Amino acid sequence: MIDLSVYAEVETLPREQSERIGVMLGFGRLGDVELALRIHEGLSLGVARKVADALGAEILPEAELERAVKEGGLLSSYESSRVYQVCCVLDAAALHCRGDAQMMSRYLRVPNHDLDNRSLLELALVSSAGARAAVTRIESSVSI
Repeated sequence: MIDLSVYAEVETLPREQSERIGVMLGFGRLGDVELALRIHEGLSLGVARKVADALGAEILPEAELERAVKEGGLLSSYESSRVYQVCCVLDAAALHCRGDAQMMSRYLRVPNHDLDNRSLLELALVSSAGARAAVTRIESSVSI
């Protein structure tokens, strides 16, 4: 389980996103290069499930998850990159909502006219560009 309540006290969080995501995924504080290499090597299926549970959404197709199970429980580099991109959205939303999981869930799921009536979560799940766009919108919005 990912503990988003640590985002309630922003001043105690690691300053760098890579460190926050490393902690979020259970790796501890990692620099950006260390995190990139860990993702390239493949994240575990358990990590992907923790992120999906935190968002209450499917982040990878079932067929990809089944393939990972057959191949020892590691995601491919591509699949791991998708999980990372979603983690960036989760990190931005948790910062924005100060770790309030219910508020964050609502915030990510509200349909937005500017997004063709899609939610930030839907945008984040369509592609890496969608995830980056969701992060940009979250970071540029007024804190709650």
